[in-house]
Amino acid sequence: MKKYPLILLIAFPLVFLLFVRYGYQFNGLYGQDSHAYLRYTKELQIWFFTTTTLSYFIWPIIYPLIGAFISLVFGNEILILQLISALSLSGVCYYTYKLHEVKKNKQRLIPYFFLFLCLSPIMLKSSIVIMSDMLCLFFIMGAWFYSFEYKKNLALKSVLIASVFSAFAVTTRHVAPLLLIVPMVVVLQVMFKTRLWVHLFIGGLIVVSIIAPQLWIKSDELAKAFSHDLFQEISIRNLFKREFTTAAGTNRYLLPNILGVLYPFVHLLFYLPGVIVLYFFQPKKDISKRKYLWIGLGVYLLFLAIVPYQNKRFLMLTMPFVAMILAPSFTRFYKVIKKRYQVQTLFTVVVIFIQLGVFTYTFNIIYQRNILEQKTAQVINSYPNKTLYGFDLDISLPSYGCNKEIKNLWKDVYPKFRKGSLLLFNVEKNRVQWKDKNPMINWRNLITNYNIIKLNDLGNGYILYEIQ
Repeated sequence: MKKYPLILLIAFPLVFLLFVRYGYQFNGLYGQDSHAYLRYTKELQIWFFTTTTLSYFIWPIIYPLIGAFISLVFGNEILILQLISALSLSGVCYYTYKLHEVKKNKQRLIPYFFLFLCLSPIMLKSSIVIMSDMLCLFFIMGAWFYSFEYKKNLALKSVLIASVFSAFAVTTRHVAPLLLIVPMVVVLQVMFKTRLWVHLFIGGLIVVSIIAPQLWIKSDELAKAFSHDLFQEISIRNLFKREFTTAAGTNRYLLPNILGVLYPFVHLLFYLPGVIVLYFFQPKKDISKRKYLWIGLGVYLLFLAIVPYQNKRFLMLTMPFVAMILAPSFTRFYKVIKKRYQVQTLFTVVVIFIQLGVFTYTFNIIYQRNILEQKTAQVINSYPNKTLYGFDLDISLPSYGCNKEIKNLWKDVYPKFRKGSLLLFNVEKNRVQWKDKNPMINWRNLITNYNIIKLNDLGNGYILYEIQ
């Protein structure tokens, strides 16, 4: 492999986003979270200049807050939020590479990080959608880099920047503190050892100054966030379970949690050569030289293994750590194929082809969902009915200009339904997961006590009805 310039590692995510956005007209919106971030970004823009009360928003606010500030200048909130995700991947790649240098490894592994971090299908996917994951990972990697810079040079500048990155990470995703334990301990250890109390005071003041306003503005939402099943039903027993019934319904997964958290090491969606590279892994040497990375990753994966939930979005945050941990193993593997088989170019081409192939497969899922959401909004806007009862797709409708009164079938059990209203529902998709939960309770009430007339088959099992 040739030594690609660092600029390729940084510029590619932006170029890739522009290709997907304008080549496929993909605006980054799909599912509940992305539409919630867009909604809150727009609300914040109004809130800046009025006394309007902000609506309920369970997630930390830094991602939509940054989007709102930038959109005030440039407009187009959707594009701005997508650009934040793409540029965050550039930052993740940059700080991962720089952190690898700080760890006293002289190998220049830009091609490696390009192929297996930047081109990782789950990283590419996260860089083009309106979600806070990639921005949070950018802040996490920046915090790691400047924390170890501080350990090396004891510069006040390093600890100040590390504090800013850490505080922003915590106010971007609730799980961020778990991945910041190691750099925080490293910095505190250095401060207490060198008695740099001024550094401790200033760094702590910065963290508090950034986190405190959010705690004040969103204290109620924060309390509700930590009452979520993700935190309330943590148990060692979840290590060995693969089926969970929570407020999110009943979900059954392929593997128990203890194995599911290992996906980043072996799954094609995360790290392509994982199974092969692990053969070249040398525990004694590789673990001792990267003990901080192993500890940081281990703490986070243990947490994910004991929650009643599996979500590959949470595992995406591990990718820089996996890439750095397995870099020596990959180097050994690559030396073998370089010396024995002389297939460096072919290897690179095959890797790129497979990575983009896996990305295309996973992207098509969210792309089709995006098309379905836009089509649904267009169809529903064509009906004069003022009220819509719905679940799942109803979350996306306001993003596309639907101004009907929307009543969500998950939030409440409705004893009575307003006749003449529209109903949007997918019976087959919800029958098992939401059995005996609000969506199916409401559905049984509707088919038992009302006459529901099918108006439009929107595809993928979603049907639009009228309640009579």
